[in-house]
Amino acid sequence: MGCPRRSNNRANQAIETILALQKILQTYQMTVHDLERKLMGDGSFFDSSELIIQLEDVQMKCTTIAQAIVWKKAALGIADQARLSSLVNNKFLQL
Repeated sequence: MGCPRRSNNRANQAIETILALQKILQTYQMTVHDLERKLMGDGSFFDSSELIIQLEDVQMKCTTIAQAIVWKKAALGIADQARLSSLVNNKFLQL
């Protein structure tokens, strides 16, 4: 049987990783929104083909990160999932 402290440390690391990935995902999602807005604009800012390439790249990163978050959440125990949910909803930590 594994050491409880080691298991707790792994859970804490997993939760920290998930929180970091969620922040990164938010940043990429804002970038997607910005690129889509530019594509819908007058087209004078960038060559639209370059914008499309950038958009597809960021969308792929969003998908990869979102999948990693799902997998990491699924690996958490029920108590750790509840703790993660509590941390995500903590207004103080959202600053």
